[in-house]
Amino acid sequence: MFCIIILTVELKAIFIVAHFVGILISLFAVIFTDSVLLRGIKARNFDLQMISSIVHGSNIVWVGILVIVLSGSGIFLTDSARYLHASKFLAKMTIVAVLIINGVVFHRKHIPLLKKTTGQNLLGSSDFMKGSSSLFTAGAISIVSWLSAFILGSLPSLPYPYWQIVFIYLLALILAVVLAQFSRKRCRRNDSRG
Repeated sequence: MFCIIILTVELKAIFIVAHFVGILISLFAVIFTDSVLLRGIKARNFDLQMISSIVHGSNIVWVGILVIVLSGSGIFLTDSARYLHASKFLAKMTIVAVLIINGVVFHRKHIPLLKKTTGQNLLGSSDFMKGSSSLFTAGAISIVSWLSAFILGSLPSLPYPYWQIVFIYLLALILAVVLAQFSRKRCRRNDSRG
């Protein structure tokens, strides 16, 4: 019995380190990819190098997410009964699910859109203008979700029930999406003036 407890503690430590490494991989890749996206939007044009950087950065994010999910599963299995009743853990899993769905949408919808509009003036591209609303929304979801997951993971515990944590997260998402759409419209307005 004593050996099993020590083995569980050692495995959990390994899973925690792997989890932290997965988070770092994903966060740095997200920051890199988002900076390239913002540079392209600001320049109103994506060149082949930018598209390549976005695709590679996004693939690295997926590697990080895989490490996060596998190591997180290992952490969960070391004390599943406790985690199933922890509001912070359940909220973080909800946010990770949102991140995964958002990532799938980004890969299936937004990367093809960016590839299709390579070299074009984005604001002159009807394809980009049709898809830009969901692209800006996905960016807002990504930023809020990564920050929320990181903050939740950094806190030792939370005295709030699951629904309150998720409610605050949803409010942050709504605010971020509204701001993203405002920014999108402002970019269009500024371009039509200049």
